[in-house]
Amino acid sequence: MKPGAKVKGLDCDEVLEGFLFLGSARAASQPDLLRDALGITHIVCLAGKTAFPDRFEYVKFHFKDSDDVELFPDVLELFDHLAHLESENKNRNSITEKKSDDSQEVPRPKLKGNGRGKENKVLVHCMGGVSRSPSIVCGFLMRRNHWTYDEALAYVRQKRKASRPNQNFELQLREYEKTLFSGIESH
Repeated sequence: MKPGAKVKGLDCDEVLEGFLFLGSARAASQPDLLRDALGITHIVCLAGKTAFPDRFEYVKFHFKDSDDVELFPDVLELFDHLAHLESENKNRNSITEKKSDDSQEVPRPKLKGNGRGKENKVLVHCMGGVSRSPSIVCGFLMRRNHWTYDEALAYVRQKRKASRPNQNFELQLREYEKTLFSGIESH
């Protein structure tokens, strides 16, 4: 499947090519399409059920889409997890390494990572794929790419036009931006 292509009947969008997808609970309820069409191996469930634990590895991080929810610092652990999954893909794709005693390349064994021998592909979803999941994806992209909130949101909206983090999440992500650029992010 071409990067960025839409799968008919599947309410999700590719955010980072071959790795990160953003969608709704409806998308998460279609395991055959997720696995067969997109190759999804992991689901970050922000709302709804973890209905297919035999088919996907789940991270459940439920929170309400409301004005009184504090995302930080708990969400930083989720960002770490996403970064780890992406790092596993990069390591898996590095099939050669240099030996220290001479400059010959030797094959590197493939990492199992998700236990399926496939690259990690992650769907981040909430109920509608409008506020919570775009907020989490924006925060991850801010950290990963050292982007401002506005840069991350603009990028996410290019991929998923319906993305509209609620005012509370936007304010928290703007505060997070300040910590990223001041270098004082902590866990």
